[in-house]
Amino acid sequence: MIKEILSLVNLSHILNFINPFLTQQHFEYIKASINKFLLCRDIKAGFIKYTCTECGHYHTIPITCKSRLCPSCGFKYSATWTQKMINDILNIPHRHILFTIPEELRAFFSYDRTLLSKLAKAVNEVMKYQFHNMHKKIARKFKVPKSSPNYFTNSDIVHYGLITVIHTFGRDLKWNPHIHALVSLGGFTKNFTFKKLDYFHVPSIAEQ
Repeated sequence: MIKEILSLVNLSHILNFINPFLTQQHFEYIKASINKFLLCRDIKAGFIKYTCTECGHYHTIPITCKSRLCPSCGFKYSATWTQKMINDILNIPHRHILFTIPEELRAFFSYDRTLLSKLAKAVNEVMKYQFHNMHKKIARKFKVPKSSPNYFTNSDIVHYGLITVIHTFGRDLKWNPHIHALVSLGGFTKNFTFKKLDYFHVPSIAEQ
């Protein structure tokens, strides 16, 4: 259905409209993604041919675009990624936390998309503050260097689980970069003992 829509509308008009709001690199990436999607499974764009050496019967398979824009290829990518996460993570309780940014700052992320990757790093720093009990370390009268084996105490969760996914739009499809985070309710201490964490200090998270 999306292909039909893009074929019926004036695609060049849409691209000309969004061009001023994007860097040239990002604009070219969008054009390339759309063109790849429009040629997905189009046999004129390429195909794989299997031929039986005995009877000569052959089967032709058109090449897919493997673009995230494509509902078919994007769905397969998501399914593969989900299965990989299931295989890699521990079966422990977790919490879904949503991180967003003030509306006044969202335009900066639109013009400089490299800032989006820094959002995920910022979320990790916020959660590290919680799990590593950074407020206690900051309050220490005698500071302990990070290189010291005594930097982490037995109450600190050194190894924790965090999966972040960046969304760049809200339900109304307007530009609204935010991050969905799945955070483990606990982790391992420096002695590799599992410790539960049932509570996150929301005010300190909001202050980060």
